Amino acid sequence: MAEARKQSNTKPKETKSAKATAKKADSTNSFPWKVIIGIIVAAVIIAGVIFCIMHFTQNKDDNNKTEDDKTETSYTLENGKGNKLEAKYVSLDGYNYKLLAPSNFTTMSKEKVEEDYGDGEDNSSIPDLVLTNSDNTVNLALSKPENALANSQIEEYLKAMKSIFDINADVISTNTREVNGYKVAEIKLVTDYTDEDIYNHMAFFSYDGKLTVISFNCLDSMRDEWGKVGEEMINSLVINQ
Repeated sequence: MAEARKQSNTKPKETKSAKATAKKADSTNSFPWKVIIGIIVAAVIIAGVIFCIMHFTQNKDDNNKTEDDKTETSYTLENGKGNKLEAKYVSLDGYNYKLLAPSNFTTMSKEKVEEDYGDGEDNSSIPDLVLTNSDNTVNLALSKPENALANSQIEEYLKAMKSIFDINADVISTNTREVNGYKVAEIKLVTDYTDEDIYNHMAFFSYDGKLTVISFNCLDSMRDEWGKVGEEMINSLVINQ
């Protein structure tokens, strides 16, 4: 939904992330999703300029969550302590891709998403579905495909994203893989937020010729336990044509 440090050479149109950097968390239970999404939005804008194919869609659908509950199959995720977590598939309504998430994660309310992600004026960049644990320190965010990006451009897009994040974050790793003919790029990184570092594991792919972003985030202090869960969540991605 971890911040990039503010840079002196930041362009005017990329100040949303810098603005979010200055904000303090309301409490230990207030996860800095607005800052994280600011990074993603800034990166999307820059990479879009590189490819010259940016196309913003302002309209959002208020009813976006569907859960794959049509099967009796049991799914589990394993955390860094070796504990099994009951899981279920989640997706966005109307889109044929899904991934596993812990069953006890709850859907963040529309009002809370707008509060954590929006800037009070333009909410067009907020994710369409955010699932969170009980204290909002571990999150999974899904956004509808919006900005034009072809499947053949995923690897170049990932390189552009890494170059952007290298400026303000500690990039741990990047990789690409294929899911049912779709190239999926992943990037893991740690960003600063006041006195807390944030661990991010993001996946990008092209769906109907548009960029799709899935983001797992947790406090970096929780990475030993939750990083493996995020890995399994991202690896569970299913894309149907």
